[in-house]
Amino acid sequence: MADAAKEGGINMNKFITLLHLIDWHWMLTAILGIYGAAMTTYSISSARKQNRRQVKVTVNYGYLTYGRALGDEQMFILSASNPGQRAVTLTGVGFQLPDKRTLVLPYPQGTQLPHQLMEGTNCQHFVSIRDVARELSRSGFSQKVKLIGFYRDAVDVWHRSRPFPFNISEWA
Repeated sequence: MADAAKEGGINMNKFITLLHLIDWHWMLTAILGIYGAAMTTYSISSARKQNRRQVKVTVNYGYLTYGRALGDEQMFILSASNPGQRAVTLTGVGFQLPDKRTLVLPYPQGTQLPHQLMEGTNCQHFVSIRDVARELSRSGFSQKVKLIGFYRDAVDVWHRSRPFPFNISEWA
């Protein structure tokens, strides 16, 4: 008992005996099997990610420029970029409203739709902030809302932005 206390409470003789009882071949095989399963799972998920359509959508404020001059009106700028390795054909653009209805932009300024968004490329569309504010007011919204920009692709998948805060009363 005194020897166990000196060694931090571990009986080294029992520990060494336990190490001799373990079949190290089976332990090594189990560890390698777990490692192989983890690597296979990682490679399958990586391959799936590369093969799926990826579109990143953002919404910002901005002005259009004409040569060195800024445009008269502040605009919403909806952007779609393709960080994936698969082309995506975009067919529609707009905003998802707080009540889940959509405000589709039938003739937005910017890249003509439908548009094939190749890997590593982007496109942009512009709409007057005042026009959006008027439509939102007509639809019964006032004050602050969170708009979600979206692009729809040719296989009817909706790619959405993060919610974008917008104060209607400042623009309507």
